[in-house]
Amino acid sequence: MIATLLDTLRAEGGVRVVTGEPGCGRTAFLEQAARTFRAGPVWYVPAGRAPSARRPGGLHTLLGAAGRPVPRPGDGPAGEALFGALRTAAGTAPLLVCVDDVHRWDAASRAALGHAAARVHAAGVPAALLLTVPGHRPVDRELAGLPLLRLGPLAPADAARLADEATDGAVHSAVREELVTAAEGNPALLLAMIHRLSPDQLGGRRALPRPRVDAETLADVLGGILTGLPQRHTGLLLTTAAAVRATGEPDADADLVRRAAGTPAPGPLPDVLALAGGRLRFHSALLGRAVYAAAPPERRRAAHRALAEALTDPHGALALLHRSWTVTGHAPVLAAALAAAATGGPPDLRRRVLTRAADLTADPAERAHRYTAAAEQAVLAGRPPEALRLLDAARSRPAPVSARGGAELLRGEVLLADGPVTDARESFLLAAALLATAGHETAVRATLGAADAAWSAGDPAACLEALTLSTAGRPASSSPVVGHETAVRAALSGAGNGVSCGEADSPVVGGGPALSSPVVGSEVAVRGAVDAGDGVSCGEADSPVVAGGPAPSPPAAGRVSDAAECRVPPSGEGASGAAESARSSAPGREVTGASPAAVPSAGRGQARGVSATGSAGNGSVAGADRRGEGRAAGADPSHEAVLRDHRDGMRAVLLGRFDLAAGPLRRVVDQGLRGDEPERLLRSAAAALMLGDLTAARRAGARALAAARTSGSAALEPRALEYLAYAELRAGHHQLARTHAEEGLRTAARAGRRNTAAHHHAVLALAASIEGEKELVTGHADAALRTARRHGLAQAATLAHWAAARADLGAGRPREAADRLAPLVRPGARRGHFAVWMLAVPCFVEAAALAGRPEHAAAVVEDFALWAACGADPHAPAQLLRCRALLAAPETAEALYLRALDRHEGTAGDFERARTQLLHGKWLRRRRRLREARARLGEALIGFERCGAHPWAQQTAAELRAGGAAPAGSGAGGLSRLTPQQLRIARYVAEGATNREVALSLSVSTRTVDYHLRNVFATLGVRSRVELARLVEQEEKTGAQL
Repeated sequence: MIATLLDTLRAEGGVRVVTGEPGCGRTAFLEQAARTFRAGPVWYVPAGRAPSARRPGGLHTLLGAAGRPVPRPGDGPAGEALFGALRTAAGTAPLLVCVDDVHRWDAASRAALGHAAARVHAAGVPAALLLTVPGHRPVDRELAGLPLLRLGPLAPADAARLADEATDGAVHSAVREELVTAAEGNPALLLAMIHRLSPDQLGGRRALPRPRVDAETLADVLGGILTGLPQRHTGLLLTTAAAVRATGEPDADADLVRRAAGTPAPGPLPDVLALAGGRLRFHSALLGRAVYAAAPPERRRAAHRALAEALTDPHGALALLHRSWTVTGHAPVLAAALAAAATGGPPDLRRRVLTRAADLTADPAERAHRYTAAAEQAVLAGRPPEALRLLDAARSRPAPVSARGGAELLRGEVLLADGPVTDARESFLLAAALLATAGHETAVRATLGAADAAWSAGDPAACLEALTLSTAGRPASSSPVVGHETAVRAALSGAGNGVSCGEADSPVVGGGPALSSPVVGSEVAVRGAVDAGDGVSCGEADSPVVAGGPAPSPPAAGRVSDAAECRVPPSGEGASGAAESARSSAPGREVTGASPAAVPSAGRGQARGVSATGSAGNGSVAGADRRGEGRAAGADPSHEAVLRDHRDGMRAVLLGRFDLAAGPLRRVVDQGLRGDEPERLLRSAAAALMLGDLTAARRAGARALAAARTSGSAALEPRALEYLAYAELRAGHHQLARTHAEEGLRTAARAGRRNTAAHHHAVLALAASIEGEKELVTGHADAALRTARRHGLAQAATLAHWAAARADLGAGRPREAADRLAPLVRPGARRGHFAVWMLAVPCFVEAAALAGRPEHAAAVVEDFALWAACGADPHAPAQLLRCRALLAAPETAEALYLRALDRHEGTAGDFERARTQLLHGKWLRRRRRLREARARLGEALIGFERCGAHPWAQQTAAELRAGGAAPAGSGAGGLSRLTPQQLRIARYVAEGATNREVALSLSVSTRTVDYHLRNVFATLGVRSRVELARLVEQEEKTGAQL
């Protein structure tokens, strides 16, 4: 960020007034800029250096530090004199001027500096000026017209690195997370908290102090700002801080605050407050926290009492919340009123109300229940660490079994979204046992949650085990599938965790190759108990009966003569190929078969205990009956039936009984689409993905997204975007998938859902691998892998590795691609997630063949043949024929290529069709059939350009040139030479966006934007953003494509 800013200011001349709240790192930013500037001289005036007593003292200090003569009274305006000095100093080399805390200068010096800065930019003098001012007050009027650069809070990952550096790695991860959360991105506050902790506290061996941030720590970070506040405004400041604390919003109703503080409306405001749109706010949120923390308890209580009395609704949640801070000790009546009022408003307000209700509750069981309800709202508000803290508070109180089960269910949900998924699974299993003991229907949710966690971890055996639990904690006996489960479980018991598949003694099925998935292998034990028409065989003339009626005909891809007959799920897809082969669907729907990558998990996030409304009852976790007397008060029987249908459908899928899966899953889809509840719509989208009904999946996902946004749920929005991204990715709509994943990444970061963010990173890496954006692929894949390794996300890790390999293949590095993919797709302990690795087989076969190692791919092609024969994936039959062509002898290869192309005509994927055309064109050119090769390669080039697959288009163009043909459009304008990501960045920059703004818009780092922008400048031969804007405008006018 600093390097790019300096390059911009140096080239064009300019100034930035750097601001931010106290402790944000303005001085460190300035020091880093001065250290890294190598292009010319640096004039640096630190904050601690007192200006000269002469007027204008600040100007004398600056010029004296630079060794320049100071202007005399008769030399003319001081601003012009300073401008002349800057222009002279920058005459031989670019100049950097850094002034820290320029607000301390006298007004005349600030005016001269502001004038000179404006003149530098207008005249194009190669001088950069960085001036810092604090963010807790307005910018001085002498500098008000200059462009601002506001330093925002540190990202959690950056704050965590700072904590590690400050403690030499001695801080425990859980302690670090608590400190990072409490610091809210303020580096000085984070360091101040670290310095007040003992080694035992940093290491997690002793409890942390409460509150995490006390008044003394805040005062240290603020320096003398607190003591310098005007005494006549203390009441208004404290009332504003109390009002902001209650709502959690950055501002408060100005009329309410003034009424409560007894301040007349037209009266002047202190500099630290801003008034806009009838709302009052502190310029610095940290200062608001400090004002509240430093006030004596009796004055804080008085401020809350005044606010409660000033509110128009004395019985509303906000008035009750203020009243709760006026009492000490338990207050059962007020606590009950608070709990009853927590039915409306945003989730974060409900969290605050329910937390205070719990604090004031005397009964331990009731208190635990209310802490759990508050934790539920914390999840919806996007505050996972706060949810875990509240659940810890609930756990520390004695409570009925059902309440304990509800708390564990919610803990599993929090960890599934933002923690180790194996820990989440254990919490879900404990919740299932507790809730089943209490005879509670919510136990079904817990079993689905345990299956979900096992799916994310890549453990099909554990996934199936969780789904076989009934609400009584024993194997279910009502499903017709369960009759076969004893044999299956015996086979699964030695299968390990489902990630290490493909042992040497894997069974051979149907005369085909050795199959490696533990679920698939277990089918051998089941086969004797399953009738011939049970729906496991795919593509037979006598289609199975599904849900009491004849099943729709299998998709056109259901039979592939080159594949072995599909009688079992494909190797490795096992459980989720599983999901892919549930192909029965209502007529008229777009059904392509669920791809493993299309299903975020076995219903990811669907075993949710979080209700959309957060009210007690309605099936929410907190609504579980507190006395263990059965169903939750107000529980919806139809919703419990949907949960059971989802569980039974998933279990049937994992067992390969797709005939028995289709009916329950279709009911889940249809039930969800009948209403507007975001949770049910998300469950509907997940079931549709498992059925392969992409139309229903996109519809349910889009409606869930709209419902989540309407309800203000920070937790549901990134999940809905995840389902939409996977559905579009599976359908071959990579740009749409990218759009959803970019937004999903932003919402997941805001909601504190790192595991969800990892899946969005994986989708973005896959999309970027098609477009040839190596830096983006690496960045997103690395981000996905960091979380995947820490939290055990096998599916996200497999997708990230596949994306990196596909980027290598697109860049013409087949050997590297084959080396990356071989462990993922070949049998062994490192084989990828059971629901994903099969999708990477076509890439591996292509890479191995192009690298001259076709013998390495032969076995996995036979596995892939079983998958293609099932008809669950419309692209698979054509991909299979392409794989066979790559490995075939010359006399049979062409027929296979032609048949593959014929298969592509029945699908909508431009990218896969163009890949087959490219490989066929290469094959033709190497046999000197140049005219046919040029025709085929021309088709491939059009296909790659249509879907934005830049590296493959370049490969195709190179093949055309090698065959003696110039690619069409080779004489296009300069912008055509940019990659898709470079084009996006060029457009943003041409519209005036800063690199930071571009990074936020594209969900990438500023370093990535810097890298791409340097390449844009080099490719187009421009030297400044102004030149780039002119070029973009010119080519847009002439019809250049952006």
